[in-house]
Amino acid sequence: GHVIDCSESKLRRSRGDWIGERERKEDAGEDSAKSLLLEIDKAGDAPLTLTVWARKAGIAMDNARSLAEKLATAGQIIALPGSRYASRAALEDAAANLIARLNDLHDARPLELGFEKKDILRVSGVAFRYSTSGTPESRMPRRGPGVLDKLLVDRAFDVLLADGRLIRDGLRYHLRGREPNLSPQERVLADRISSIYTHRGFTTPRPDELPGLIGADWPVIEPLVTHLLQTGELVRLNDKVLMHRSQVALSRDALLTYLATTGRLHSGDFKDILGTTRKYAIPLLEYWDRMGLTRRDGDDRVLREQPKEP
Repeated sequence: GHVIDCSESKLRRSRGDWIGERERKEDAGEDSAKSLLLEIDKAGDAPLTLTVWARKAGIAMDNARSLAEKLATAGQIIALPGSRYASRAALEDAAANLIARLNDLHDARPLELGFEKKDILRVSGVAFRYSTSGTPESRMPRRGPGVLDKLLVDRAFDVLLADGRLIRDGLRYHLRGREPNLSPQERVLADRISSIYTHRGFTTPRPDELPGLIGADWPVIEPLVTHLLQTGELVRLNDKVLMHRSQVALSRDALLTYLATTGRLHSGDFKDILGTTRKYAIPLLEYWDRMGLTRRDGDDRVLREQPKEP
């Protein structure tokens, strides 16, 4: 009949090993650092604010702040933005989760050079607990399968990049050793696709026309087109217009030559310069606007002062 401890919530069988937790708490005793480590471990993958952490450990704020700095410096805990803290195990779990997600993507899409962060986190329907938003913890999404803390995920990306397990190329990420390797048959098809776009010049086929030209189904062709786009061999001007990089470079030369002489280019004249139609000339002009080479001035294009290299 003796009261041995109090709990903030009703005890249930599903809660876990409460007795084991109580024993670890007794082991911590009056050691404030041990008490903090115990509570941060119990928090799992949900970072704690210093205020909540100190309250759970039964420690004064000033003491908790000083100990948190020492524990973080010693590498025993992870300090996150917004005065939030997590255990090293939580960070390691987040990193392992990212590696598993990336391996799934590499297995499903082996010809891609990497994946954008949003695609990596979309695997398995991941949800975020945005612990930087100031939202009270009681209103944050509950932890569970597919729920990751945004701060931990961001730090896990940093750790994997720093130790070389993760490679970043622009907006894309891939695991070291999972670079795409085309089979001989895939290399032949990729070369045929590239050749079609090279020889079509400024009048290229739509992607959905390739199956009829190649003699292969779209599910076979699509990953090869994506591979050629990611390697830069093909350039996407819009959803329906792709062009070989050599032709895109030629269009840049033609544009610069014309503007060097006249200073302005009417949009409708570019098709005549290239010997193509508006279907291809306008997307090329819009592409060079996006690249910073030109800017639109009414119906004309003029050269920017400091154009970017393609």
